[in-house]
Amino acid sequence: MKKRILIVVLFVIVKVGVQTPAFLTIDSLFENGRCQLTFLI
Repeated sequence: MKKRILIVVLFVIVKVGVQTPAFLTIDSLFENGRCQLTFLI
């Protein structure tokens, strides 16, 4: 249940953050980091 709430919160943050270009760079960095994490596991 907590995971679902977290996904919704992240989705809202992404929707709001897309308006700022600074967030887009952070988001791309986060995506790269997540991809690296999946490779490590």
